[in-house]
Amino acid sequence: MKNGDNQEPVPPPSNLLHGRLILTGFFLGVLLLTLLFTYGIADQIDKLRVDAGESVPQWKVMGIPTGDRLLLVKNGQTNRVSIAGIASPPPMQGEALKQSAFFLNLTEVETKSRGIVARDTLRIWLNRRLASLEVISAEGTSPTIAYVYVGGIDVGNQMIMHGQAYQTELDHPRGGAYTILESQAKSRKIGIWRD
Repeated sequence: MKNGDNQEPVPPPSNLLHGRLILTGFFLGVLLLTLLFTYGIADQIDKLRVDAGESVPQWKVMGIPTGDRLLLVKNGQTNRVSIAGIASPPPMQGEALKQSAFFLNLTEVETKSRGIVARDTLRIWLNRRLASLEVISAEGTSPTIAYVYVGGIDVGNQMIMHGQAYQTELDHPRGGAYTILESQAKSRKIGIWRD
């Protein structure tokens, strides 16, 4: 035997190290996305998509009062939109807050704080971005009910998946998908579903 033959083989990298690398990559990705959306680079991405021949977003997001409502502007026209199929705890006092607190089985203070987080999450993601609508209902002075897309992504889907909203109707076209996403968010205890 040679001198180096009885040395033990070097073990492969531990799963712990591998897990840390994955976690670090995840957090760096989240940080990058936050920076992209915060500093308006996302608008540039939308413009590139339009130049590439994708459908032109019609509305600019100008206000986000709650985690499920938007104020949109196009050619000087304002449109209040309620995102179809979802609801988010309201970040202000009133009857809607009491109903959400009852539904989520939380105190009004807990519900309000989660509503503020949901609204602010939507603001970080959508404020001043271009959005397209798939209108479900538009009746006079009521908010337009529509599926909202930013960069081709369904906003309602993302809000439910990240635990920032819950679905309101099971019989809408996306009810099945939203039910699955809501169950996953509940089981992960994220967003409004956290303990």
